[in-house]
Amino acid sequence: MDASHVNRLARTERIGRAAAGLAIVEVGAGSLLHAFKVPLSGHALALNQAFFLARFVRVHPDLAGLRTAGGEISVVVALLKSLSPAGKRLTPMLAISAQGVFFSLGTTLFGPNFFGVALGTLALAVWTAIQPFALYYLLYGKELVEAASFYLTKLSALMGWELTNWFWAAGILAAVHAFCALAVAGAAWRLPNEKVAAYERKLLKWSRSQTPAAAPIRPGLYEVCRQVLKDLRRPTFVASIVMTAVFFAFADVPASRVVWGLLRPIAVGAIVFFLLRWIRPEWVATRVKSKSLVAALRYFH
Repeated sequence: MDASHVNRLARTERIGRAAAGLAIVEVGAGSLLHAFKVPLSGHALALNQAFFLARFVRVHPDLAGLRTAGGEISVVVALLKSLSPAGKRLTPMLAISAQGVFFSLGTTLFGPNFFGVALGTLALAVWTAIQPFALYYLLYGKELVEAASFYLTKLSALMGWELTNWFWAAGILAAVHAFCALAVAGAAWRLPNEKVAAYERKLLKWSRSQTPAAAPIRPGLYEVCRQVLKDLRRPTFVASIVMTAVFFAFADVPASRVVWGLLRPIAVGAIVFFLLRWIRPEWVATRVKSKSLVAALRYFH
């Protein structure tokens, strides 16, 4: 066995172990936070993901392919997240994988150093803030912008605000988010190994205690369709459809546009929900032959 093969095996094991650890936190802590409907839980989990990825880069300076390791780890974590039988799956899976890709932009462009990690963490935090709007734009298209403008105008008149006030509020929130992201990157890079190890052990132990039993390897078609219908009945999804319908009622738009604007998000949502419910991580590992995912599944279970 040559040295290059040994290095590849070591890289696979390290990425698999890191992905499994982060997935345990995402499944365990994520399920609990969802159950108690904790505000901003998605942002907290995103910052924790940034900490894990930044620390991975910090403690593996000689690992091959370290510039893109954050993205690879996050994609594996997103697939493992689909094993969670409790809580949301769609938005967390998309968030985890996309956040990892954005983190890797910093390390790819500027190297696996503190500057690259800091910019990657900042990019991850920015995407965390805008992802909900990006997903709803994917579902609704330009109708989302028009509906948002309609409700913003009504809300501004009710509160006596001007448009600049909303820009200031958004700017302050963005600054706070950026500060938190850079603080996380600095902590991951500067904290002593023993303190980080103690934090990770406690977090993993607590997350394991909160992790629900794993979902079936491959649910039947009836069960998948039942879960998809449940996804489509989520309050946030239903509320968005209702708000869009109200906007159409006041906007006086053609009936064809109303039908398209209301049926499009339902159809796209149903397709995406179905695919994410039907495709399991083990199936993906078999088809794409992801060694990192296979290793992560071993540590995850």
